Amino acid sequence: MEKIENFYREGVEYYLLDDGYFSDSFDGGGRKFKIFFDKLCQEIFKTNLEIYERVGEFPMLYNEVNSYSSIGASLHKMGYGHMSEWGVKCKRKNKSGQAEEKDKDRYIDFWCGNGEDEYWIEVKSLAFNAGKMAYYEFCQSDIDRIKEAIKQIDDLRKAGVEKDYKLALFNIHIYFNEKQDPEKNDLESIPEIINDALVEYLDGRRYMGALCGVLHFRNYKNEGEEWEGWGKLYTPYAILGGIVLQ
Repeated sequence: MEKIENFYREGVEYYLLDDGYFSDSFDGGGRKFKIFFDKLCQEIFKTNLEIYERVGEFPMLYNEVNSYSSIGASLHKMGYGHMSEWGVKCKRKNKSGQAEEKDKDRYIDFWCGNGEDEYWIEVKSLAFNAGKMAYYEFCQSDIDRIKEAIKQIDDLRKAGVEKDYKLALFNIHIYFNEKQDPEKNDLESIPEIINDALVEYLDGRRYMGALCGVLHFRNYKNEGEEWEGWGKLYTPYAILGGIVLQ
C-alpha cells in the first residue's frame, strides 16, 4: 500500500488495483491513461479529505452531485480544462437497425483535455454493504447503473469518438452498520471483490479494461456517522472504480 503524501492525518493509505487493465491492449496511450486514472483518484480523495478536515463531511460519499464537484476541482488541479454535460451527436437507428439521418445528442458528465490528451467521463454512484452476513455483491439497481454507464461510453465510441479514452467512473460508498461489524479477513477482501465484480463486465474486447483506486481509511474516519433510517454507519474504504474504453 502507498501512503498518499500531504494528508493531514495518519491512518490513510491509497493503492491502485489494475488486475483487469492491460496497457498494451489499447491502441497507444494505455499506460498514459492508467497514470491519469491513478492521479485523478488520488486528487479526488485528497479533495474530499481536505473538506472532511474543515467541515467533518466526506462529500463524495453522498451522491453524484457531490462527486461532480470533487471531479471538477480535481481535474482543475491536474491542469485539465473540462466541460460538464458535454454533448456528442449519435446516429439514431430505426426499427430495422438502419441509421437515420437525424442525429441525437448523447450527453456525457465530463469532457476534459490539456491540449494533448482528451478524456470522456460518465459518473455513477454505487453502494456496497460490507457488513457481516451481507451478500458482498452489488444490488440490482447498482448493476443497472453500471450497465447504463458502460452503454453511455460505448455510444461515444459508436458515434466516432474512437481514439480518446472513455471512462465509466463509479464512486462506490463502502459501508457497514455498527451492529454488523465484519470479520477482519472479510473486510480486507472488499476492494478485491469490487475489482473482480467490475472485471466481470469486460466483454473481451481488446480496447476495454477495469481499474480501482482504493482509499483505505479504517483508522482515520472510524467514529461512524448517523444516516437516517440506517443507524450509525462506518466507512472503511472509499473506492473509485473505472471501466474504460478506447
